Amino acid sequence: MKFISLLFGFSGRITRRQWWHGHLFWLGAIFALVFFSGLTNLLAWLPRDASRAAYQFTLATGLPILVSTATMHARRLADCGIPPVLGYIHAILVGVSVAMNPLEGIEASQQLSVLRSAIEWVAAIAALPLFLVNAFLPGTIGDNAYGPDPLLPDLAPTT
Repeated sequence: MKFISLLFGFSGRITRRQWWHGHLFWLGAIFALVFFSGLTNLLAWLPRDASRAAYQFTLATGLPILVSTATMHARRLADCGIPPVLGYIHAILVGVSVAMNPLEGIEASQQLSVLRSAIEWVAAIAALPLFLVNAFLPGTIGDNAYGPDPLLPDLAPTT
C-alpha cells in the first residue's frame, strides 16, 4: 500500500500496523506544527499578524490531518467489522469543536461556550474506545462486508 493511499484512501481496510504508521506520521507532523506555532508566538519582534498567520497555517494544515485520521479510523474499524461511519462521526465532532474555537474570541454567547464544551467532552469520551479498538483489536480474518483481508495476499489469477 502506498503511503498516500494509506493516509487519504477512503475504501477498504487497513491493518493495525498500517494504522499505527499513519498515526505516528501525523503525531510527528503535529509536533512540528505546534513547534512552528509556538516559535512564531515567542518571537516578539514579529508583526502582530504573525501569530494570527501561524494560527491560520495550523488550521489549514489541520484539515488534511483531520481528514486523514478520519479515513484511517474508518478503515481500521472496517477491518474489525465495525461500521466505519463511527470514525467519521468522531472526526466531525472534533472538526466542529476546532472550528468553533475562533468564535469564542468574538463575544461568544454562554450557550455557544457550553455547546463547544459539550462537543469536546463527547469527542474526548468517544476517543478512548475508538483508540483502544483501532490500536489493539485484531481485524477479522478473511473477507468481511467492508473488503478483503489486508493481511492475506491478493489471490487474483495471474496470467
